[in-house]
Amino acid sequence: MIFFLSLIFLFIFFILFVSCKIFIKKKYKGKIRDKLYFFSFLLLIFLLTITTYTFKSNYWLGDSILSKIINSKSVYELNEIDTMLYFIKELEKDIKKNPNDYNKIKKLAETKYLIGNFSEAYILFKKAKINLPNDLDIIIGEANSKLFTEKGIPSDNTIKLFEILLEKDENNLLALLILGDNFVKENNLLYAKNLYLRLLKLLNKDSKEYTEIENKISYVEEKLNEN
Repeated sequence: MIFFLSLIFLFIFFILFVSCKIFIKKKYKGKIRDKLYFFSFLLLIFLLTITTYTFKSNYWLGDSILSKIINSKSVYELNEIDTMLYFIKELEKDIKKNPNDYNKIKKLAETKYLIGNFSEAYILFKKAKINLPNDLDIIIGEANSKLFTEKGIPSDNTIKLFEILLEKDENNLLALLILGDNFVKENNLLYAKNLYLRLLKLLNKDSKEYTEIENKISYVEEKLNEN
């Protein structure tokens, strides 16, 4: 999108430059015309530089080019993060006043999850589940955040969380994948194949994920044929 907008602006500036040059050629002569040509060229360069900076940086914050590169967050992204941090502080204040407000604990857990603070999100989801044990969002959040704290390598406890999740949501993609992979690890190949086939039906045939699951199924079938 940004690339095409840049091309459009570039085209507009080029047309303006050519039009300006034709106008100057008709109206002025000699040194004045040469100076105006030079000024027009400088103006074009200036406008192109401003446009490139605007689209490339989206008004990045910082005092220098180096700080802009290091702090590579656009104004929109920073505002979004600031809003979420403010929301977190307000929720934490409310929970401090009422520690048993499990709906707000759930909201805080979801917000922490969104900003990538998975360890705190997991603790909060686990706490919220005490009073809301059948809340599907909490069950999903607890399992996912626990998995991400383990860098995608699930412990036995995390496997149990995904087993509970799959009982509640039989079409949960991540649960099908995690448990399928775990069955392969345990050499329960038929169970693994069954979960992979269920997962395959839920994926877009043109997606990369579909191909990956097909490859997993082929691997399992090869292992089954060896036995």
